[in-house]
Amino acid sequence: MSYSFRIRFRLPNNLRIGIETEKFLLTPIGTIPEISLSSKNQETPILSSVDLAFQGNGYISEAEAITSGNEFRDILIPVFSRLRIGADFGDRSQSLV
Repeated sequence: MSYSFRIRFRLPNNLRIGIETEKFLLTPIGTIPEISLSSKNQETPILSSVDLAFQGNGYISEAEAITSGNEFRDILIPVFSRLRIGADFGDRSQSLV
């Protein structure tokens, strides 16, 4: 059994990532774990979507997937900030109590 993480985010309506495929590998083919970027709707190209996700697959334990996902997210947020990309990771969304 393998474990995964997924980090969903939303881009501003006026910004797109110029990748014409539905999934883009960030790690070399065959690398475990595999890290990729994809649109929320698997049939929509990344270029046409504001709802995207980074996903890591192939971890040997749940704890390893969670740790890696948290580390990846901790890298993403300052990178997006530095690039002045106002990505919404859902941290500040309204919650029901």
